[in-house]
Amino acid sequence: MKKILIIEDEDTVRKPIVSMLKLEGFAVNDSDNGEEGLVKAMNEQPDLILCDVMMPKVDGYEVLSKVRKEKGLRYTPFVFLTAKAEHGEVRKGMNLGAEDYLTKPVDREDILNAIHAQLSKQKTRERDQSERFDDIRMEIASSLPHELVTPLHGIIGMASVLESEGVEMGDAALKHMATDIRQCGERLHSTIEKFLYYSELQLLKSSSLEQHIEFEKVNSKQLVIQAVTHSQQYYHRENDIQLHLEDAIIEVPKKYIHNLIVQLLDNACKFSQPGTPIVVRSHTHENLWIFDVSDSGLGMSPKTIAEIEAFRQFQRKNNEQQGSGLGLKIVQLTTFLLNGTLLIESQPQKGTLARVSMPCHNL
Repeated sequence: MKKILIIEDEDTVRKPIVSMLKLEGFAVNDSDNGEEGLVKAMNEQPDLILCDVMMPKVDGYEVLSKVRKEKGLRYTPFVFLTAKAEHGEVRKGMNLGAEDYLTKPVDREDILNAIHAQLSKQKTRERDQSERFDDIRMEIASSLPHELVTPLHGIIGMASVLESEGVEMGDAALKHMATDIRQCGERLHSTIEKFLYYSELQLLKSSSLEQHIEFEKVNSKQLVIQAVTHSQQYYHRENDIQLHLEDAIIEVPKKYIHNLIVQLLDNACKFSQPGTPIVVRSHTHENLWIFDVSDSGLGMSPKTIAEIEAFRQFQRKNNEQQGSGLGLKIVQLTTFLLNGTLLIESQPQKGTLARVSMPCHNL
């Protein structure tokens, strides 16, 4: 049974609506003022709120504004009841997050149509959200175990060979196997670190703690070079990465910018062929630090770019490169937390340009 809260100070309007909706099978609660209505909304978590605009003390706009700040009510359908729906008033309510307006006196059919329409939209939103979570769970089921178990199997398998045949193996074979074990361990460690870092970013976002991120003075050129050196060595792309870097002292959150650069470089290295160029540029413009990485690798379609999601490796069915698909999501979330922007331009089989513009303080 759907729960509806009615906030209306006029008894002659509120009581008939309450009676009518109860007869229609809804669980109805009501209040004759905005202050009490807010308390009931927060305590009872209704499926839809019908609210008068003009009320003493706390009017409908204030009710809506406070409702939208409550986590459990943020997406609850909110319909205004008003004596006259002038364009300016309607626009004000819509800007605050109202879904609909009903002009008093309102008849039974209009109220029921509005309620059923909004509840239907809410059901569709919830279904879409559920499907997105299902997609993510499926990606976790197919991607994360693969990324953790594959290198682990490699480590265990090679350790077993060493245990049973190590005495008979030559120095070259032992060295080669030791290298393979180290690389498997590094891959496993990198995957775990990436997921832990993504969890940290999600915690910052969900807890609204991004304002506590600390900024520090860094040399932008050296910051990029440190990350590039790591990628050059890890992917053996020493001769592929071309640098065009402005030498500037800026104030940015060093840890998060470093990780952002590493993720963009990792994607460029993993999804382009050795021997092909990867161009890295950075410069400042007014109060922005702009960093971009371009490659001539596999590229992405517009649809793929629009569907950047955690745990999704792009076109994984066709491309079996190592990776969980989390890199660009980390970049996207980092730019969001730091009030930056992420631009991705790409064409399948032609390459990708990823550009980050981040607020900074030039020093």
